[in-house]
Amino acid sequence: MAGNGEPRLDGVAILFLNNFAGPGIGGGETHLVNLARRCLDAGVDVHVMCQPGGDLERATRALGANVQALRFGAARLPWTLRSVRRYVSRNGVGSSTPVECSPTWSVGSPSSACRSGW
Repeated sequence: MAGNGEPRLDGVAILFLNNFAGPGIGGGETHLVNLARRCLDAGVDVHVMCQPGGDLERATRALGANVQALRFGAARLPWTLRSVRRYVSRNGVGSSTPVECSPTWSVGSPSSACRSGW
């Protein structure tokens, strides 16, 4: 159990993808940062792929997440998919026992919002 009584998820790796390229951090990015923080606190190996040079990249790096800057876009889709596939393969992201976390995890208890083996 984590220090606050919540379960540890050591050995679990998760990849968040975000293609928002705007300045600042919107609601979705704020939610992603909150999820990443809670996952890191629970021992999850957090990976984030996002547009380079933005506030999301800086915020998730500051948390200690593994961040890979990647330019997204329709014209780059085949390259983007290959890059994501290669990153997942090289960094051990993925599991034979996936963990599903609902969005409420960022505001609720991960013990009630996550389940493994779905």
